[in-house]
Amino acid sequence: MNRGITINKNKTRKRKRIKRAKKNFTKSLNRVDALKEEYVEKGLDKMENTFVLYRIIGNDLYPRHQKGQTLSNLQFILENEPNLENCEKRWIINRIFDKDLEQAIIEMLRRHQQEFIHIPFLNEEYKKIELDTSFLPTPNFLESKEYARMEQQRRKRIIAAIIRNKNKYVMNVNGARNTALRDGKFRAKWVLPWDGNCFVTQMAWKQICSDVIARPYLKYFAVPMTRVLENKQLLADTFIPVPVEEPQLIFRLDANEEFNENFWYGRRDKVELLWRLGISGKWDYWKDDFWDSKRLPFSKETGQHGQAGWVARLFSGMTSLEKNSKQRNITRFEAIIKTIQYLDEEVLKHSSESDNQIYTMLKKKNKINTQFEITGDHSSDNVKQTLLEQLDQVDNYFETVKIDRNNNPVNVEVAFAISLKSKRSSRNWTRVQNNLARTLRSILNNTDQNFKIVIAGHEKPNIEEMENIRVTWLPVRYPPPKYISKFSSDKFRKRRVIGAYLRKIGFSGYFMPLDADDWVHYRFVEFIRSHPIKDAFVMNTGCMANFKNKQVWLRDGFYFSCGSSAVFYFRNNDFPLTSRKADVIKTKFKWVILAHGKVTKYLKNKNYLLVNFPFVTWVVAHGDNNTIIKRKLKRTISANSYNAIPERLENWFYQYFKIWKRKSN
Repeated sequence: MNRGITINKNKTRKRKRIKRAKKNFTKSLNRVDALKEEYVEKGLDKMENTFVLYRIIGNDLYPRHQKGQTLSNLQFILENEPNLENCEKRWIINRIFDKDLEQAIIEMLRRHQQEFIHIPFLNEEYKKIELDTSFLPTPNFLESKEYARMEQQRRKRIIAAIIRNKNKYVMNVNGARNTALRDGKFRAKWVLPWDGNCFVTQMAWKQICSDVIARPYLKYFAVPMTRVLENKQLLADTFIPVPVEEPQLIFRLDANEEFNENFWYGRRDKVELLWRLGISGKWDYWKDDFWDSKRLPFSKETGQHGQAGWVARLFSGMTSLEKNSKQRNITRFEAIIKTIQYLDEEVLKHSSESDNQIYTMLKKKNKINTQFEITGDHSSDNVKQTLLEQLDQVDNYFETVKIDRNNNPVNVEVAFAISLKSKRSSRNWTRVQNNLARTLRSILNNTDQNFKIVIAGHEKPNIEEMENIRVTWLPVRYPPPKYISKFSSDKFRKRRVIGAYLRKIGFSGYFMPLDADDWVHYRFVEFIRSHPIKDAFVMNTGCMANFKNKQVWLRDGFYFSCGSSAVFYFRNNDFPLTSRKADVIKTKFKWVILAHGKVTKYLKNKNYLLVNFPFVTWVVAHGDNNTIIKRKLKRTISANSYNAIPERLENWFYQYFKIWKRKSN
C-alpha cells in the first residue's frame, strides 16, 4: 500500500513539473514576441548592425600581472588583431599613475592611429579619498580576537574592503566601462566595453556577429572568455578555444543597465551586473560577506540576454595564476593592497604620517612597535610564496647574518620539552614511538647542538634516540588519563614536571614546548641563538603536513592552531619549584600551560620576535593525533582547507626537516 502511495506521489510531481515547464515555455515565447515587437517599434530593425569595441587599459598590478604586461599586450593587439567587420575600435586610458607608462601607451596608440579617451590620475583627487571602516562591526575590530582568528586571506579581503574607495578611484574599472558605454551609444548599434587584454580573432568575431544578428531583439549578450598561456597561440588557425571564464558583455544602444560603480575591482565588479541581468554562472552560488557592497535588485530587463561567440584573454605573464582561479583571486587582493600602499607612500609622502592612512592602518594592524619585531620576508614582491621559496629564505637569512657558531655571543641552550602520551592512552604504541623518533631526529640533526631534550611520560619508549646524551627521560607516577577530554590536562601536567626538573638542575635558557609528533627545521636552534636574548620567539608561519596523504603546505597564523609554536626565555627562578599548579601560576612558566593562541597577549609589553620563517612542521593524520581523535580536525585535511598551495611531502622536504636516522661515522 505504501508503495502505491509513493508511485502516485511521484506521478503527481512529474505532472506538476511538466505543467510548470509548459507554463515557463509559454511565458518565454510571449516574452520573445514582446521583445521582437519592441525592437520593431523602435525602428532598430532598419538600423545597420554596427559595433564599437572599447578596450580599457589600466595599471599593471604586480604580482597579479607581470610588470610591463599591459604595454606588451597592447602592442600584440595592435600588431596582430585583424580588422573586424562593421566594428570601430577605440580605447580608454584609465588612470595610469605611472606617467612614463601612460606616455608610452599614448604614443603607441597614436602611432597606430587609434582613437582613445583619456581618464587621468590626479594626485589632488587621490589625496581627498578616505578609508571606509563603516562596515566593521566595531571601531576596534582590527584589534579584536575575531579578526585575529581569521585566516590570513580573509583578513586581506577586509583590508581590501577598507581601501575600496581608493581602489574605485585608481582602478576605476566600472567607471571606465560606463564611460565607454555612454560614449559608444552615440557611435554604433552595439557597444562592447571590454577589458584591455581582450583579443578577438577573425573566427571569434564571425561567431559573435552571427549570434548577435540572429537574435537582435535581445538587449545584452554575454561573450565567454578563454585564457591563453602564450599569446601567439591565437595566431594559429588550429587554435581551439575553451571559453569557460567570466564573460565580457555587449550592450544594444537602448539598453538601460550600466555597471554598478559602488562595486570595486577584484570584488564582483562585473558579476554584480550579471546577477541583475540573470546571466547564470558559478557566481550564482557566491555568498556575500559583511563587508560587501549591497546588491541592487533584479533589472527590469532581466532575461533579455543571449550568448555570443567567445573572446580570448591575453596572457597576464603569470603562468601559475592562469591555471589556478583560486590562487588568482588571492593574488589579486595582494596586488590591490600593494598598489594602494605604494600610492599612499608616494602621493602622500609630503603629508604628515597621520594623512598616510593605509600605512598607518597596516602598521597598527601588524602591531609594529618597539615592543617586538617581525622577522621573515613579507615584502609585497614575495606575496603568497611557495613553501620551497620560504624555506630557501631561511638559508638566505643565515648568509646575511654570517653567524660564527664557534664564537656565538648568545651562550644559552634551548630545552625542548616533550609530553609523551601513555601507552594505555594510545591507539597504536608502535606508531607513537615511531612518531617520537622522527621528532627527536629532527632536533638531533640540528646544525647547532646547544640544546637538551626532556621527555616526560609513563612508559619509556624503546627507540634508539632515547639513548642520545642530549635526551633526558622523566618518568611520571600518576595514572594516565582514561578519557579523551583529559589528554590536554595530562600533557600540561607532564610539562609542569619538566619545568620543575629544569628548576632543580639549575637550568636557565630557552624553553620550547614541542608535541611528540611535530618536527623542527635543521637550523632552528641556530636561528634562536643567532639573536640577542629575547623574552620569546612566536612562530607566525609554519608548515602543516598530512602524513597519510603525503601533502605539506604553509600555514599562516601558525601559533593560533599549533602548540609547538613558541620559545620562551626563562631564568632559573622562572621555573616552578614543584609541578603543582599552585607553584606554577606564581612564575612566568605559567605561559606554557595557557592557551597558545593567546601567547601574544601574555607577552604584551615584552621583548619578543614574531617569526615568519617556517621552522616547525605540525604533523597530522599519522594515526594517533590527539587533535584528530578529539575530532577537531579531519583525517582528510589538506592545503585546500586553508586556501594554501599544496606540495608533495617527499625527500626534498626532508632536506629541511631531517627526520631520518643519522649515519654513524
